[in-house]
Amino acid sequence: MGQVMAYEYQKEPDPEFATRTGEFAMLLYSIVGVITGTILPHLASRDRRLLAFNEDIDEDAELARLRHTVREWRADAARQGKPLRLPIMPFLLRNIWTGALLLFSLLTFSTLFISTVVQGMLSLTLRLQATIFISLVGVCWAVAMWVPFAIIMEVLKDGSSPNSTALAARRPSHTRVLSTPPAIRRPQIDERQPLLRRRSFEAYASNPDEIPIAPMAGGTVLGIHNLAIVMPQFVVALVTSAIFRVVDGTTNPDEPTDGHTYLGKTGVGWVLRFGGLMTLFGALIVRRVSPTPTEKAMRRRLGEMQLLREETNP
Repeated sequence: MGQVMAYEYQKEPDPEFATRTGEFAMLLYSIVGVITGTILPHLASRDRRLLAFNEDIDEDAELARLRHTVREWRADAARQGKPLRLPIMPFLLRNIWTGALLLFSLLTFSTLFISTVVQGMLSLTLRLQATIFISLVGVCWAVAMWVPFAIIMEVLKDGSSPNSTALAARRPSHTRVLSTPPAIRRPQIDERQPLLRRRSFEAYASNPDEIPIAPMAGGTVLGIHNLAIVMPQFVVALVTSAIFRVVDGTTNPDEPTDGHTYLGKTGVGWVLRFGGLMTLFGALIVRRVSPTPTEKAMRRRLGEMQLLREETNP
């Protein structure tokens, strides 16, 4: 903030005024972070209609429930004279995370064009550029403080659930066919028998020596996550020191200084741009993070609902 004010006024700003301006920007940053943290859970809230039910003991039971549910929704929509509307997928956690990283990169690269802090009460286009930049970073900070832990907690929850783990481990690999009539029917087979479920139980019995899956160690996972946060900070500390030394140079020992010399200094801006460049690489890595098991299951059920809707269309 002090460097921007020095660039704007072409002289050293008043230290107290620069401090008050920076504190006001940090206040807005905190408010934006709190508001964003309040909204984020609603953006990623799970639609209960896409979640698993206790009656879904296997894929056949789940498919039967989904077919019955879609038929009920279709009947209700027909009575109201409206088209059938299926649930929608919430924002995936990794997509929210990617968006926040890209926003941070955009904000940090915009520091090349930030030249004013205060430019008159009625000039909205030029007023408070630096303050707006700092405030919007609160969105990125709120996402960084919530999404990674939400992903970890959801994976740990799904991994520690014995029912979901056992069912996922025992599900056979077969393609589910919703409405394809067979060309040749064998009379010796009872059509009411759940063929997929019988095949599933045969698959279970074929692996009697299957080793049970141990639950994930939540403390170990969180420890690795904290280590992944701390380790880059050591690298960043060295890199930023080098950036400040190259961009701002060394201070002349003959010149008196009180730590409030901002005129001609641009090191903070280049450090922020370096951080924005690193977040671009972070966004690429986040895209390789697979959706959580719950998100995968919700997306699969929504796809089955879409097929069932086409199946029931006249």
